[in-house]
Amino acid sequence: MAIGKQLSDNNPSGTGLGQSSTDTVSFYGATPVVRYATSITAPTTTAAVTVNATTYAFGNSTQPDAITLSLSRVIAALASYGLISTS
Repeated sequence: MAIGKQLSDNNPSGTGLGQSSTDTVSFYGATPVVRYATSITAPTTTAAVTVNATTYAFGNSTQPDAITLSLSRVIAALASYGLISTS
């Protein structure tokens, strides 16, 4: 299947989308918006705590640590692509 119009002009410096954080951008037909900014950052680790497993659905800290790490990676990826700001 052929790809439609390319935004890139093969510039070795890459291709940017939006010159500033106030430029509106959208993906996949969504309404164009300015870059999402958040002051929320996920911690890189969680402290092991003793809780009632039926209350929190975790018997130990392994699963919540994995969830936190995954969320941290998603935040880092979105920020690296400029889709969110973590500052």
